[in-house]
Amino acid sequence: MAASAPPALGCEFADQAGRGMEDACRSLGVFILGGDSNAAPAVSLTGCAVGLVPRSAVLTRRGIRPGDAVFLTGPAGGGNALALVRLAGLADDLFPEAHYRPSARLSAGSVLRGRAHACMDTSDGVLTTLDQLMRLNACGFEVECDWGRLLSKDVLSLCERTGTPPWMMLAGPHGEFELVFSAAAADGEAIAGDLRKAGLAPVRLGTALDREATTLALPDGRRADIDMAPLRNLLEASDGDMHRYLSRFRELGRSWGLE
Repeated sequence: MAASAPPALGCEFADQAGRGMEDACRSLGVFILGGDSNAAPAVSLTGCAVGLVPRSAVLTRRGIRPGDAVFLTGPAGGGNALALVRLAGLADDLFPEAHYRPSARLSAGSVLRGRAHACMDTSDGVLTTLDQLMRLNACGFEVECDWGRLLSKDVLSLCERTGTPPWMMLAGPHGEFELVFSAAAADGEAIAGDLRKAGLAPVRLGTALDREATTLALPDGRRADIDMAPLRNLLEASDGDMHRYLSRFRELGRSWGLE
C-alpha cells in the first residue's frame, strides 16, 4: 500500500492514512506486507491485494445462465449518494460521509464460492456492473426496482429530501463495493440465508434474461430498457462540467422513460 500527498499536508496525513489502512485490513483478518509514503502534487492512495483461491472453486464474472436469480450482498446507493452531495455542492448533513463505509466482502466470497454461477463487485455502480456482466455473458437482466429494498434508508432519505429520482443511485458511477451474484433460482434464497448468517443483508436484484438487455421493472408496473453505454462516458463527454453532467444524466433517464 502507498500514500502520497502534497508536502503542505505534512506527515500527519500519511500517518492517518496508514492507520486507516491498517484498521481496514485488521477488520478483515488480513495484513499489510509493505508500503510507502511520498510527496506528490495531489493525494493518491493505492493498494494491491494478493490471495490464494482453490482452482476448483474459482468464481469469475462469467457463467450467468438465463433464469438465474440475481442478488446484491446488501442495499446499494451509498457511493452515489455521497458523490451527489459533494459534487453538487449540497449540504453535508444530507448524507454525511460517515454513512458511506464500504468494506471488502471477503466473508460473502467464501459463502458464494462453489455455489454462485458468477459474481462482480459494484465499485462502478450497480447498473454499470450489470451492463458489464451482460456483455461478458451475452445475457440480460430484469431488475425489480423496489427502491425500499434495493437502496439503504439513508440513500432513500436523501432522494426524498432533494427530489432525486432513486434510479440515479443505481446508475451513477460511484459504487459501494457490494457484490452482484447469480445462482440457480432454487439455490439463490439458500445462499442469501447463509449470507444473512454471515452478518450481511442480501437483497434480490432480479432475474437473468436470455436476451442482451437491462430492463428496469418499475414500481408503477412499467418496464424500461436502458442503455448504460452513454452514461458510462458521460462525465468525459460533459468536459467535467458537473452542472452539464447532472443535467444530461437526468435527460438520459427521461429518454429511457424513467421520469
